[in-house]
Amino acid sequence: MKRRRIYMKKKRWIPLLFSFAVALLLLSFIFFTFFQINFRPSFSPHDTPMGDMMESRNGMNRETNTVELKAPEQPSSKLHLPTLLKSDYETDTEVSYTVVADEGQTSFREGPLTETYEYNGSYLGPVLQVRRGQQIHINLQNKLEEETTFHWHGLKIPSDVDGGPHHAIEAEGSAEVDFTVDQEAATLWFHSHAHQKSAEQVYNGLSGLIFVEDEHSGSLDLPKEYGVNDFPLILQERFFDEDNQFNYDTVYNFDGTTGDTPLVNRTIRPYIEVGQEWVRLRVVNGSNARNYQLRLSDESFFYQIATDGGFLETPVERKEFLLSPGERAEIVVDMSKYKVGEEVSLVDISTTEILALQITGDKSGSLKPLPEKLNDLPPVEADSLPDRQIEMSGMGHMLTLKCLTTFIGHYSKSQTQESTKDLKSVLCLSDVNYFSFLLF
Repeated sequence: MKRRRIYMKKKRWIPLLFSFAVALLLLSFIFFTFFQINFRPSFSPHDTPMGDMMESRNGMNRETNTVELKAPEQPSSKLHLPTLLKSDYETDTEVSYTVVADEGQTSFREGPLTETYEYNGSYLGPVLQVRRGQQIHINLQNKLEEETTFHWHGLKIPSDVDGGPHHAIEAEGSAEVDFTVDQEAATLWFHSHAHQKSAEQVYNGLSGLIFVEDEHSGSLDLPKEYGVNDFPLILQERFFDEDNQFNYDTVYNFDGTTGDTPLVNRTIRPYIEVGQEWVRLRVVNGSNARNYQLRLSDESFFYQIATDGGFLETPVERKEFLLSPGERAEIVVDMSKYKVGEEVSLVDISTTEILALQITGDKSGSLKPLPEKLNDLPPVEADSLPDRQIEMSGMGHMLTLKCLTTFIGHYSKSQTQESTKDLKSVLCLSDVNYFSFLLF
């Protein structure tokens, strides 16, 4: 009798265990469904020109290879120069601009115009010129049919005016931002940073340049004549379908959307005409996911004078340089060593031509040497800095610190295994291309 009671007690646990297992599976299914709905884009699969590599917008079965650039089969064109935006008003201490995001059409190739997004009527917007110490007023207008933001990439300004994902301007909405420029001269840029729309809006054309100048940069004997010996170069690449359209949904890649047709300032196969003098190139990687390793076609030396943050201490002689998305570099090239009628090109490591430099002008005099000193950069004493061990997690391009992901309307504190006293605070954003971006 005793054995029978024990057996009956054991038998009663079976339905309880079964119920627990079912409940666990149900909770797992609910969590997974919630995660898919809230944290992943939901788009229908498309047939794409890249076959299996771009199987669907969810991108779970894609490789992470970058699409190879190809030489466009069309005549070369003179490089388009972004307009220097005219201010609404300007004094020595302040300047006011109006920046408008809108839809438009752009001529890239022969045939139909391409549907694009624009700032102030141009795919790749105008150049905003500001000076250190100026109070900046910007009237922002969103004439798109969706929300957007205006992010000032590289400006050291308060977060509430920086145009991040938490400060969207609704369709047909407007806003005003005011801030003071307090940083040294540098080449910066601005673009959309709308939550889960940044990559597509930038791909469609929402980006432009910011030139920060100061007294020191004005005193340096460097090329400064815009479009003559000082050229901005925004590097991008795009896919065009048979109707000359981008069709971002079709070519979208979860690991970063890349194209096969190189563009510089929206120009395919661009060239510039230069004299036998120093030529300054302000290079911005405006691509969504492509790295560029750039050199001159004849493998000659040039000098790098600036990076994202401003001027280097001295000019650095180089043969090539690498730019990741959003990164900037300024180089100067000695064109006096070439004869009139000759041509040298800026090329990617794949030997794809990015920009042709055609020598059309004679020397106007002897070439002055570059300034020996560009900036005063105090050395950083590494021994005085704390050691920090940062662990990465994720797969492919989806890398984050070990912390919770932050979404619109919710901030999470650092969840690293280290003390937050050393790391201070870490904010993880899931935004452009659905990568996780880390802002310290």
